[in-house]
This record gives sequence, structure tokens and C-alpha cells, in this order.
Amino acid sequence: MTMSVLAVELNDAGLYVARADAEDFPAGERGSPGVAWVRDGSLVTGLDAQRHARLHSREIHDDFWDRLDTDPVDPRHPRGPNRAEVACAHLEAILAAAGRDDATVVIAVPPFYGPRPLGLLAGIARDLGIPLPALVASPIAVDTPPIGRDRTLLVELTLHRCLISLVEGDATVEVMETAECADAGLLAFRRRWFTAIGGAFVRSTRFDPRHDAASEQRLDDRLAATVDAAVRDGRCELELAGPAGPQRTTIDAELLVSAGHDLAFRVAREVQTLVARREPAAIALNHEATRVPGLATSIKQHVPLPVTVLPPGAAATGLARMWPDAFEATAAGTTAHFTRRLAFTRDAAVAPGTTPP
Repeated sequence: MTMSVLAVELNDAGLYVARADAEDFPAGERGSPGVAWVRDGSLVTGLDAQRHARLHSREIHDDFWDRLDTDPVDPRHPRGPNRAEVACAHLEAILAAAGRDDATVVIAVPPFYGPRPLGLLAGIARDLGIPLPALVASPIAVDTPPIGRDRTLLVELTLHRCLISLVEGDATVEVMETAECADAGLLAFRRRWFTAIGGAFVRSTRFDPRHDAASEQRLDDRLAATVDAAVRDGRCELELAGPAGPQRTTIDAELLVSAGHDLAFRVAREVQTLVARREPAAIALNHEATRVPGLATSIKQHVPLPVTVLPPGAAATGLARMWPDAFEATAAGTTAHFTRRLAFTRDAAVAPGTTPP
């Protein structure tokens, strides 16, 4: 009997869930962001929390996956929930939304996760009663070429970091090295875009959407769609409610490229350094990285290699496709085995040298 399997891509820029026996996961262009709203004993996660990020900024937390530990998520309230408890609530919510039922779960984790966060993640699964046989480094969970075909640099944007991993192998794929551009994650780019768009409104209408929390939230709610539209069409019109009625301005793609130029340049230079040292044959960008205006272009300007853009939730869907056969011989509830650098064959999952938590 074939087990039902859910694969989770644990990227706090957007957590995705894919089902091994379905083609319609993940749904949508965006995953569930690693954001939590903690207030008066209540806890809201994901998009529902993000929709309150500007309105209740002191109660919003977005580092619980990036710094997975048992410290309080809010140091001002040491008796409040810790980061692991908030992460547990978020994981429980996205699995419930995906209809977990009795499914076994496998998780593609960030390549920088060490023994402490991996052990906590295994403990979270136990607390939720989730069979969790494996935690897999996210770069090798992707089964989209050129990964698994050529030596590839994978650029992954998370909420707080930009991770650049060298992935090698054909029948067996392994993460050989991961470099990091600190403070060059999606959140840093979003802050730049937010400021640039606010400035565009001031210049054209004298209305500043950054003048109070409510108008900031309205802009934040529209930010991702606005960036996507401007990049797709070269420019787009954005309308926001203001004190004197609706206010409109034009957002040019070049404005957004300029706003994030220094961050994209740092990422491109780090890619260039790794290419010179490790000589990969290709570069791949995760979905979050491809949606950053100017990032792919900057990388191409620095490195004369083919660049592949990955679809949303590529690690989740890849892991879901690759893993089912391995579960035939894996008992539900088996203790998770993991390693930061995992060898993986595409006919069956193997983890040479892995150790239990």
C-alpha cells in the first residue's frame, strides 16, 4: 500500500506544500510567509499575519524559522511563546490547509540548518504527531534541470538571507558548499521597494503612504503584486486610498531595479566568486529570487553561464515526486534522519552517513 506523502519546502519567504499523489500542489504563486502575529495569548501565522505587519508592527515576528531555537519570539515577553512554538503553529497551519490527514511528511530544509534547528524540527513533528522520516537539504530536493544534470549553483532567496549552494551529481546529488549573502534576503529588497514606491507617491501626488500605519499596510498588501506587474509590463499604475481620496502614481520597473541595485550587485559578486572557484556549468534561481527586479540580469552581467528560473515551490514538488518509492520501505513514524549535506538518488532516497537527531 502506497503511503500518502506531503513534502514541505521550508523557506520563510514562502513555505510550500506539495502532495506526492497530486499535480495541483503547490497552489498559487506564493507560499505561506514565515510571519507571526503574537498578541494577548493569540497567535496568527502566514499571510493572515502579514496582512497586519504594518498595523501591529511591535507584535509581528518574522525570524522564528531563520533563528529556530527555544528563545522567546519577543524578548519583551519572556513568558510568551518561543520561536520553536511559533514555528510549530505555522507548520501545523499549513499542513492542515493542505489536508494532511494521515500523510507522512518530508521536509526540505535550508542548507544552513545545523543540528540544533534540525533537532527542534524533528521535535516539532513529534509534538504534532507527524511521521517524519527525513529532513532533506533544499538544494537537492529540486529535481528541475540543470540540477541533477550539471554542476549547478543554486541561488535561494529566503526572507532574511541569500543562499548560494553548489550542487553536484547525476544519479546522486549532493550539496557541496553553501555561501551566504547576509542581509540580502527578500525582506531587505521589500524594504527598498516600499521606500521607493512611497517616494514615487510623494513626488507625483504629495501623498505619502508611509505617514501612518493604515496606509503603510495598504501599500504593503499591494507590494508584491505591484512589483510583479511593473516587471512584467515595464511599468504599472498603483492606486491607494489617501486622506483626500484615491491617489495614483506610475511605478516603473527601473525604479525598483535601482532601489535594490546594491543588494543585487552583492549577490552577483558572490556568485561570480563561487563560479571562478568551483566552475559550475549552470546557475538556477529559486522562485523568490526570480521575482526580484534586476537580480537575474545582474548575475548574467557578472557570469557568462546559462541561468534557469525555477517554478514556485520547486523543492517541495521535487521532493514529493522523488520520494514516494522510498517510503515503501520506510515505516511510518520512523525517527527522522538528516544531514546538512545529503546524497540523494533519484530512483530511491538514500542518505549516506546520516545520523538520527
